[in-house]
Amino acid sequence: MNSPDTPLQANDLPDHQRVLDAGGTIVTATQRQADYLKALWGRSVHAGGAQVWDTPRIVSYANWLEQWHREDEDRCDLLERWASLRLWQRIIAESPESDLLLSIRATAEEAERTYGALQEGGITPAAVSPVSVEEEVFTRWALAYETRTRELGVIDHARLAGWLARHGRRHGQHIGWHGFETLSPARRQLLGALTAAEGTVLELTPDLSTGAVRRLETLTPDQELDAIVDWLDAQRLRCPDGRFVVIVPDLTARRQPLERRLAARLGPLGLQQVHVGARASLAESAIVDVAMMVLELGGESIDLTRFGQLLRSPYLEASEPLRQQRTRLDLELRRHLSARIDLTRPLQTLSSSRFDDPALKTLLAAAQAAFEAAGKLPAGEWADRMQQLLRQSGWPKGRTLQPHDYQCARAFTEALAKFGRLSHLLPPMSGAHALSELRALIAESSAPTGPLDPHIWILDRLEDPGLPCDGLWVAGLTSDRFPKAPTPLAFLSIGTQRRAGVPGVFSEQALGEATRLLERWSRLTRELVLSVARQADEETSSASALIGPFTPWVPTHDVAASPRCLLPLETVVDPGLAPLPAGTPLAQGARLVELQQACPFRATGEVRLKAHALSPPRDELSPQLRGEFAHLALKHFWLAMRTRERLAALDEPARRQAVRAAIDLAATGLKPPLPDGELARLERLWLEKCMLRLLVEELERPSFEVVACEQAQRITVAGHPLDVRIDRIDRVGDDTVLIDYKTGNALKLQWQDVAPDPVQLPFYAAWQAEPPTAIALAMLPQANSGYRGLAGRAEILPKRVGTLEATEWASRIASWQALTTRLILEYASGAAPIAPLGDACQHCALSGLCRIDHGRQATADGAGDPMPTIEEDA
Repeated sequence: MNSPDTPLQANDLPDHQRVLDAGGTIVTATQRQADYLKALWGRSVHAGGAQVWDTPRIVSYANWLEQWHREDEDRCDLLERWASLRLWQRIIAESPESDLLLSIRATAEEAERTYGALQEGGITPAAVSPVSVEEEVFTRWALAYETRTRELGVIDHARLAGWLARHGRRHGQHIGWHGFETLSPARRQLLGALTAAEGTVLELTPDLSTGAVRRLETLTPDQELDAIVDWLDAQRLRCPDGRFVVIVPDLTARRQPLERRLAARLGPLGLQQVHVGARASLAESAIVDVAMMVLELGGESIDLTRFGQLLRSPYLEASEPLRQQRTRLDLELRRHLSARIDLTRPLQTLSSSRFDDPALKTLLAAAQAAFEAAGKLPAGEWADRMQQLLRQSGWPKGRTLQPHDYQCARAFTEALAKFGRLSHLLPPMSGAHALSELRALIAESSAPTGPLDPHIWILDRLEDPGLPCDGLWVAGLTSDRFPKAPTPLAFLSIGTQRRAGVPGVFSEQALGEATRLLERWSRLTRELVLSVARQADEETSSASALIGPFTPWVPTHDVAASPRCLLPLETVVDPGLAPLPAGTPLAQGARLVELQQACPFRATGEVRLKAHALSPPRDELSPQLRGEFAHLALKHFWLAMRTRERLAALDEPARRQAVRAAIDLAATGLKPPLPDGELARLERLWLEKCMLRLLVEELERPSFEVVACEQAQRITVAGHPLDVRIDRIDRVGDDTVLIDYKTGNALKLQWQDVAPDPVQLPFYAAWQAEPPTAIALAMLPQANSGYRGLAGRAEILPKRVGTLEATEWASRIASWQALTTRLILEYASGAAPIAPLGDACQHCALSGLCRIDHGRQATADGAGDPMPTIEEDA
């Protein structure tokens, strides 16, 4: 045996090597064990100098049975696991008890598990003498299931071992049995048949134990994770090419903190050598998810986030200009639509935007035609329609596929073909039902993996992993978890389960299994550590009594001396952006000035580099659409009304009628339009009440005339043109008032400071050819309705607006002009220092780029609250 500092080699498993040298096959309990052992043999052969070698004959138990079945000339068809579950569902759904069940799918899963346990125990349903209602019902279901499979001429995986033991024709086989905790009666029968056919069967149990088993008790789960990472760090330094396994039974809850610790300790390169969790589902593949999004276009609606992902997907065939246009369309839809898109009228949704995409419209129409009014069809016809729709979408031809993407796309196509072959098992179904069945099929399918040979494996089950390794750590060994609590099957009596030898049913059985598991763990590795955290979530747990006798583990590794990153560091000097030439028009107008004042880095990122967070989908109207609706309604109202005198001449019913007329005009011209139904009615009602309340305050003002609504202007600052739009300009005698509407919450107005906040209206005022006498925000929400502002003369606006002396007002205009000039010059220079003002970081989505506060977590939707700006309100 090699020294502890030398990584595990194939020659450390001599029994395994003898089986392979004799031309035999190693059969493993799981596919993961097969992949692991193949990689181990490959490393050993390569270390010996070989560049090319035959793949060792190592196969999982399930694949071994399937291969044997395929080679038998007298075989019957093998039922896919997913198909057998659907057959159970159909039988249960057709039974008299179906109306009493909460979930037919969950009941079918339990029934299939129970049936498999019976078959492993060598007991047929006909041999069961029911002693309870549950057992009687299950037995009837199981007999119906067997009758249906005989009629179909198929056999399922649960009965495959028994069938091969009776009918399989394989002589002289040399089999090595690896990773099986126990041999069930069905497997013993199969191995007996192999032995009788002049074959040999050898149970392969690694024996790598060279040191004492040790234990560790910590106070908290975090301390336990810290100890695990310290241990892995020490193992990595001691044996850089070794393979180490960690078992964390509650990995789902502890995955993120563990991954953060591993990333901090091992660095980017080391983290690439870590495999966390079980095999991924095919549904988790990005390329498969895009295919499902295409098929979802045939439904009544689709989640706006998923629709945006589809638009931006690189897996759909499209030119680069079209991709950019679809990205802009996604941004446009997010700003204006609610959380779901109505697919029954997609052309109206897209035609209301300013982006024309004939290919997308054709795809949407084809999806609706494929699913709409199709009625109930067999699975095979649905599979054909889905395949045709995917071809029409250009999936997956958007880019040259990497090997993993190609394998996943191929696996999805095969899964779709499997679904199509189930017409004899599944009744005719609607399009939504067919899509649901396909989604369940790919969720239950494992994503294909290439050569998987990480240095560190993080697993999530207290079982024998069957992975011979240089070090093994088993965590979470509390008294209530190890031994496992008994988990009897729901449909079988205790007596039947005892006869079948179902594992995990009885306490004494669980204790024996745990004791054997400890022994198997110790034989898998040269170093074994068993750990437990005594307290979690304000609950105190005790350590399992089974780990008490072992020697306590004491770390010998100097953590402080451990390198934190395996990658060489490079120094990069950021030259900044090139200055903008004089006369260059600047985008986003007042928004640019606001961003530059809040933080120069954000202004450059959002305006010049166009880095924006995606707007989160909403179940209500987006702030942008609500703002545009309000601005448009107020524009129509004041273009018709014009003066305070005409407003005062209206009684309350007439005023309400005028407001409703303006709202109707706004709704007609709004693009995209308001959604149909109750949401639009409530929005109209809200806007009507807000406008009527604001008009009451308009009547408190002195005589005025509205001279402009939504007036576009070009302002030149420091030689750079900026396009702006002013919501409203009023004339009060010889004075001018600039007004901006706000549909959001009340703002903290600071216009008498050196740095005005918000800076939008001061910016407008500073660059008018004729300086205004007042600036004001008109707040629409009823709780905060009314004017907020600043004036250079009293009685121009309602009492709540502050006033300044004429000379002070002129000085203030000049200071605003100087401030905005400085902001524009700083932006145009190309410098973008990270210098947020006040709480600007709370409203910014670029923290991941500037990393000013790496520890701060982003909001749930990935973006901060929007800053109040004219572009967003209008």
